[in-house]
Amino acid sequence: MQTIYSAAMTGKDFTTIQDMFATDCLEEAERDYNLLLSSLVMDENRGIEKVDFRNIRTTAYTDAMVVSIEADYNVQSFYKNFWNEEINRNNSDFSDVMRFEFKKENDKWVLTNLGCNDLYYY
Repeated sequence: MQTIYSAAMTGKDFTTIQDMFATDCLEEAERDYNLLLSSLVMDENRGIEKVDFRNIRTTAYTDAMVVSIEADYNVQSFYKNFWNEEINRNNSDFSDVMRFEFKKENDKWVLTNLGCNDLYYY
């Protein structure tokens, strides 16, 4: 989770994390990553400055090779006011559940889905 969000928040290309995914799932994972990336990319008008995850709770379902992560998070974001061009900052709390699915490929556990959701902020 941390690796994927860190890559997306710093604008890194999918190729920097593609080794985490199963070969037959790369196309879907890349598409989902690019959607996540586009929701997090900062520009001079808006964006996320910092995210702090806390109260992380995990549940593993070994029969299905799934790990569910429930977490609270705080997002520090900014946006430029359209009328006066001042930078406004927000600090918002959210909760989310993420589902990571795995399979073994070449003696290594890899993801079959992206798992990370868009981070909400306003």
